[in-house]
Amino acid sequence: YLKQMPESAGTDMMGMFAGDRAVFTQSKSALSGAFTVWIDSAPFCYYGPNYQDCETVIHELGHYYGGLYMEPWSMSIDICETQSQGNEWLFLRFLEEHAQPQIYSCLTDYKLMSELTGILGFVILDEFEQRIYWHENAGNMTSEEYDELLEGGAAGYGGVDYITESIL
Repeated sequence: YLKQMPESAGTDMMGMFAGDRAVFTQSKSALSGAFTVWIDSAPFCYYGPNYQDCETVIHELGHYYGGLYMEPWSMSIDICETQSQGNEWLFLRFLEEHAQPQIYSCLTDYKLMSELTGILGFVILDEFEQRIYWHENAGNMTSEEYDELLEGGAAGYGGVDYITESIL
């Protein structure tokens, strides 16, 4: 995949693997998860136990690449996720030509469902935040009142089950 990217991008991304800018660990005592941080003014990727699948590596590689050209304090979450999710889509496009059609189809369906689920979650979160900001008792609400606002906002998008199963 990286060899088929424009030369500078592929070379930059390969730097994560060649330049000690990542750690992959399966240690049971290691921190779970995968993330990119900035160490010595450069991005560094961490891949903990059970977070070393191809999609996760590609996702963090997008953060790594973005971090090579931007200062970490100047990057909004939107820019960070654009880099990483954009890299996932580029990889999916690569797989269209290199994976079996049935596998590619399943991966495409999964990616689309994942993206749509994420969009639904963010829309519901935005609705929830707006309801809090404009609520007459903002700042003086009980957790039950916050739950009601969240469920009320989710209902408008058909996402009550999504929210109650994944957040509440």
